[in-house]
Amino acid sequence: MFRNYFVKYPFTWVVVLVIVYLSLSKIPPTPMDDIPSIDKFVHTGMYGFLCVVIWFERWRQHRPVKFKHAFIGAFLLPVLMGGTLELLQEYATDCRQGSWWDLAANSLGVLIIWLVVWPQRKRISL
Repeated sequence: MFRNYFVKYPFTWVVVLVIVYLSLSKIPPTPMDDIPSIDKFVHTGMYGFLCVVIWFERWRQHRPVKFKHAFIGAFLLPVLMGGTLELLQEYATDCRQGSWWDLAANSLGVLIIWLVVWPQRKRISL
């Protein structure tokens, strides 16, 4: 069963693995660290991009996309992934800290894409 998900949604899994890696590894300082709240924009962007990929691959596999499947796959699972990674940062790494604000930024990225795509699904054949 899980094999089908890896085959049907390869880009989603690549993005998930990149986010997991970036979330759990030590990030070196950059000149962009001086920009206020840049971390939150990055979190919002990463999870927004993940949701765009999920929507695209789901649309490619199944038309029309059912609300229940879209809600679970393109909203609930990314938010849960964000929460899990924040907990892992706090309790399983010594180089990162979990943050409620990071979880909020992750969820905001998911919510923005959901609010943009779901109302437009019929126009773009979702």
